[in-house]
Amino acid sequence: MSSDHPPTSQSHIHIHILGLGSIGCFVAHALRSLPSPPRVTLLLHREGLHQDLAARDGKLSLQIREDGPVHETSGYDWELLPQQQQQQQQKSLTTDPPIHCLIVTVKASAMIAALHPIKHRLGKASTICLFQNGMGQIEALDEEIFPDPATRPAYMFGIVRHGVYLAAPFHGILAGLDGTITIGEVERSLPTNPNPNPNPNPAAPSTTPSPSTTHLSTTLLTASLLNGTLLPWSALLPIQLHKLAANCVLNPLTALLDVRNGAILQNPSVWPLQRQLVEEISAVFLRLPELAHLGAEARTELFSVRAIEDAVRGTVEKTAANSSSMREDVRRGRETEIRFINGLLFSLALTGLGLADKTCTPSFDYCSDQLLNSKGFTTSDLNTALQGTGYENEDLKNILFHCTNPGAVGHAKLCANGCKDSAQEGSHGCDG
Repeated sequence: MSSDHPPTSQSHIHIHILGLGSIGCFVAHALRSLPSPPRVTLLLHREGLHQDLAARDGKLSLQIREDGPVHETSGYDWELLPQQQQQQQQKSLTTDPPIHCLIVTVKASAMIAALHPIKHRLGKASTICLFQNGMGQIEALDEEIFPDPATRPAYMFGIVRHGVYLAAPFHGILAGLDGTITIGEVERSLPTNPNPNPNPNPAAPSTTPSPSTTHLSTTLLTASLLNGTLLPWSALLPIQLHKLAANCVLNPLTALLDVRNGAILQNPSVWPLQRQLVEEISAVFLRLPELAHLGAEARTELFSVRAIEDAVRGTVEKTAANSSSMREDVRRGRETEIRFINGLLFSLALTGLGLADKTCTPSFDYCSDQLLNSKGFTTSDLNTALQGTGYENEDLKNILFHCTNPGAVGHAKLCANGCKDSAQEGSHGCDG
């Protein structure tokens, strides 16, 4: 049962959390600490976690600093998610309740596999908020989990600037109370409405958040422990890039050197390499087409070498006692998030160096005419994007392209009656 129909009221919406590491437990604790806490369901993917939580009588605890007081929260629901084999055996069942508000804190590299057991419970009335390192997750979700724009959930992205780690399962230690979170709803176009003209301009993106988006963002902002701020997507992007820069320096260096975060500021032999990384990151960010609207002066202020250095230093100082997720993954022989951190930076570098004359807004849809006439793309670019899709011989006028990164398109969709242009950026769709 997918979540295609909104709940009757926000009071009936409860929040599911997927990923019970340090950030997931911290967010869950913050929500259940509210004077009128929402219903929170913890989604567990291992039997061992289920046993650990049961042994704690379903309670989560958070300690403020290593020598500070311990606070407990209770009243959680929890579910042990089926493994892949069990899911295949039970795939005909439709009794699973829909999920309207989902917070995802699993590592980006594990996100797709973690979402598979519950994807049938998510739909256009759902909102997914990602609290993860790196960027590029939205495109991965669109391609691998929610390929149909008509049934795709709304997405939010959250940036965490709290120093928190787990001392034991479901017991977190918070470095201090001066951290913040920043959240924003991902802007995207909507598919043309298939119903008989319920909207006089059906191709225009909706500017009204869904009930699940409103409920989730309001609840997160109400939790004082999180110290949250809501920003529009355009204002969130520079903050995302600063966080990405910090991760690009901090994560691989601590993993390679096998040290805690604070060590990279204390070891002079690392400083030249750190400086080189910062210079490369600054050069990439300053050439991103998506930041052209900021103007040269604002871009330089935000993404100069000094600004990137300050962002990295601030993150290291706030999390000095922590062991980075990439270091822990390497030590345990697990897949790292490198694809969504340094790998994403590499993709952005290719965009800036090879596609500087091309521009489009990630997650928006475009007909070929706009890409060719006003976005700097060539017919050869679009034909290349169609390779391997089965649409290589189709008329470009019948193809709807999805912007995957600034200056790059993919995820082509064939429109039986042609692609329909729109005066509004990114609001193109299939005609009819």
